[in-house]
Amino acid sequence: MAPNIEYSQADDGSDRDSVTSELSTQDYTVSLKDDLLKALDNVKVAGSFASFRKLQHRPPAGLHVDGVGDISMPLGETQARQLIAKARQAPYGRGSETIVDTSVRNTWELDAAQFTFNNQRWPGYIQSVCAKVAADLGIKSPIRAEIYKMLIYERGAMFKSHTDTEKIPGQFGTLVIALPSAHKGGDVVVKHCGETKTFKTSEYRQSFICWYSDVHHKVCPVESGYRWVLTYNLALNPNAVRPSAGLVRSETKALRHTLRKWLQEPEESRQNGLYYVLDHDYTEASINLNSLKTRDLALGQVLNNVSKELDFEVFFALLEKEEFGETEIDHDEYDRGSRYRGWGEDSEEEEEEEESYHHLEEILDVKYQVKTVRDMHGRPVVDGLALYAEKDILQNGEDAYDDVFSGVEPEEEYEGYMGNFGPSATHWYRITALLLVPSASIFEFFSSNAQSLFSSNNLRSLISYCARSSMRYMESDEHRATLSFRAVTKLCGSFWYPSNERLGHRSKPKAIDGNDLVNILTAALELGEYDFFEEACMMHGDVLPTSFFTWAKQWLKESTSDSDFDDIMEQGLTYVVEAYPFLPEQLAALTNLTPKPEEAGWSASLRDKISTWAHDKLKNCLEDSFKEQELGSDDGKTMIEMALIAPDPSRFLTASVVLMLDPARHSIASFIAFLARLWKEGSTGAISRDDCNAIYRTIAKRFLASADFSKATSEVKISTPDDDLATKFITKLNDAVPRLPVDHMHELWLPFLCYLIPVLTANAILLTTPVYQFLYRSTLTRYIKKFVGKQPVQSTSLVRPRVNCSSPFCIDCNDLNDFLESPTERVNRFKVNKERRHHLHQMLDHHNIDCTHVSECNSTPYTLVVTKTFKQQEQLMKEWKERKGYAEKRFRDFQTHSPLTPELRVLLGDQFDRIMGMEDTYPNSAVARRTAPAPGPASRPLASASGHVTGRSRAGASGSSRYTPAPVAGVRRSRSIRFGDGVEIIDLTDD
Repeated sequence: MAPNIEYSQADDGSDRDSVTSELSTQDYTVSLKDDLLKALDNVKVAGSFASFRKLQHRPPAGLHVDGVGDISMPLGETQARQLIAKARQAPYGRGSETIVDTSVRNTWELDAAQFTFNNQRWPGYIQSVCAKVAADLGIKSPIRAEIYKMLIYERGAMFKSHTDTEKIPGQFGTLVIALPSAHKGGDVVVKHCGETKTFKTSEYRQSFICWYSDVHHKVCPVESGYRWVLTYNLALNPNAVRPSAGLVRSETKALRHTLRKWLQEPEESRQNGLYYVLDHDYTEASINLNSLKTRDLALGQVLNNVSKELDFEVFFALLEKEEFGETEIDHDEYDRGSRYRGWGEDSEEEEEEEESYHHLEEILDVKYQVKTVRDMHGRPVVDGLALYAEKDILQNGEDAYDDVFSGVEPEEEYEGYMGNFGPSATHWYRITALLLVPSASIFEFFSSNAQSLFSSNNLRSLISYCARSSMRYMESDEHRATLSFRAVTKLCGSFWYPSNERLGHRSKPKAIDGNDLVNILTAALELGEYDFFEEACMMHGDVLPTSFFTWAKQWLKESTSDSDFDDIMEQGLTYVVEAYPFLPEQLAALTNLTPKPEEAGWSASLRDKISTWAHDKLKNCLEDSFKEQELGSDDGKTMIEMALIAPDPSRFLTASVVLMLDPARHSIASFIAFLARLWKEGSTGAISRDDCNAIYRTIAKRFLASADFSKATSEVKISTPDDDLATKFITKLNDAVPRLPVDHMHELWLPFLCYLIPVLTANAILLTTPVYQFLYRSTLTRYIKKFVGKQPVQSTSLVRPRVNCSSPFCIDCNDLNDFLESPTERVNRFKVNKERRHHLHQMLDHHNIDCTHVSECNSTPYTLVVTKTFKQQEQLMKEWKERKGYAEKRFRDFQTHSPLTPELRVLLGDQFDRIMGMEDTYPNSAVARRTAPAPGPASRPLASASGHVTGRSRAGASGSSRYTPAPVAGVRRSRSIRFGDGVEIIDLTDD
């Protein structure tokens, strides 16, 4: 054993990389575990887990309670009773339940909304208290105190031992201000890590108590008077950087050299993971470096800083010990158990099982595990590691009594008497620790200890962590970055080549998170891992954000050689683009990668290479999409956008889209969107107008000749060709009306019907033409019946459906079904234990029975109260009214291109009132209320006796109208009509 060594020289960091310094050549003073434990135990900071102080000055006056008025200090008997009259019995939380049980918590509470502080000095008073809290708890960041409750403890009031839950973001503790009120008893007892403190608020006129959230505390019974307090939730900014624990470098010299000695051990014999248990408990959801408390914060900051110098990683770990064994036999419980299992009548004195803690008389099995590992930001790294407590935990000794889990209060699952078997219980003890792992051994440590490393979740989390580490070290430490990336390579190899398929066919992995994949690919390129980059691109699936291509473009621009694209990027990016399932994503990726003409700084050769490759890939993607999938409206617009980045848009469209777009296979929406976008780009000059017209006519005729209108899936931008094509269009559409998807009515067919009326009037087409009348009547009728539906019939019957229990002999479910089928019973009470209540709860929820079920805690066992309601009926009626109201609003859209109601009346004919009043939705349409929109003002053009509305068109965005005579037979029309919303109707009869 080497002697202790004193360090007198100043430590300026010059020994960071030295492996020949005096310390680095010395053996451990005792052992790795002992030396490291001693060094970490020597990290000390000021502060305590809880604090109590007398307040010298009385709180400012002006505390006002609604319904009582200003409250005097000290509190008198009269106002105390008035406060209690306005208060409610305080509940407490147990798991997911909120329970009122005066045997656990007996006090009165007022919510913060019930009282106010009218004195302007009150915020300053609280601020001064918070400064004392910070000093006592060892916190150097500003504390935020948020008022929570006012509590009044009368004689006998108390609160059993418990810990607080987080109620606001960043909460770390609780502040209690004891206001002036004479009382005896009511002591607050706090306990943490084996240390207990008792605070007597009765001894001071006013005082405060504060503690961290994981500190167990209880309020002893009040003996006389009233204990009157305000409770505050204490929080720090969760995003703020926590201050340093104030440890100078020289104070951590022994720690750093012990760690360096550990890292110099041969990898094959080195212990690759060590746990140091923290002072406080943390949850999986809240743990991160900024949430640590007192000395834990100092430890986290010290190790996090030292890890930046040395090749090791720091994690958080939730450690778990599980004990299973037999509990002490309770003969009274045995008798009760036999009765409620059907061997006798229930006892009124039956005790609630969940309220008691059962000591294990004989421990039959003990298991240890690491439930979860998180990085310093609280992000998941891996779950379910094996834990060898004696070897892995620094604080654990060889003696069982040195187990760090001793003294931790367990969670329990209790099993009472089961046939011939006695009672048993499982106890879980959980503590939080820091985990130290050498950087070069991350994969080996986790793979050798993980119970299911090759589960997709674990691999994903580990890959994500290692990729982030590679990026983090990229600028500052290339060696560390490479170590992390080597772990990524190993993990991805495990992920992409599952162990049972290494020699067989490679299976496609489940998707890795897109942001993590960006880190992996970015690190691969920056580190020159080009083979791995291509491999990752091949396996990425479709999760890579297209924004990565923007980064890749910049990386290529800054590269020193064009060969980076030829030899590395081209093949990998081809896999990525082809993996995207839809054209818009493929287009976005290629657009982000392709240099724009206005972008300077590119070599001409590299710009041409990327542009040529992107153009070829566009054609390939388009051909693949035409072959493999039905195109939608987004794809129709994307085809034009693809053409715009091609060298010759017209040639691209003619050679690709015109030849392959097939109405029999692709949706109406894709055709309509394509034609609308094509015409727009032709009118702006982005595509030659002559080429645009030729392509437009070709596609439009093909579309109207063979399209199946029942497949339309998106919004329409309607363009009307000549009369013959229009007639074919409407005739085909009428045939498809019974099959039109109702889900697409709002975005496609209702706007289409709105836009069609001005087209008809502009071309002087008779609105009494049967083909058009049938279109409007049948489409709107189908919409009303299928979207709005029949008005729900309201019932007052108390009969409810039965629940179907898997056990036909379940007494509880049989009783429940008798109640559900009863036409007279509305409320029933089931006085059963927790397990049986939970079973009834599950059955009611699973079968969606229209009733409520709550537990009453004023008896033992608790009582499940089931009450039949009509909420489901009310919800159905509410939803129906919402649909009907929305449909009425959409019908008003027919007046958007005002005024159209007269034309719509002609089109609907004698069915106008039935359709617009939605009479088919009522159970008895004969007595339905007529709610059709009133006709427009007298200035609107009226239909003639024959039903023919005078021809009319709206020209320009101004909405002005002009009247035109009826068309002359044999004269062909050519006009283009544009509406105020940018929709253009083009007549193609001039060809």
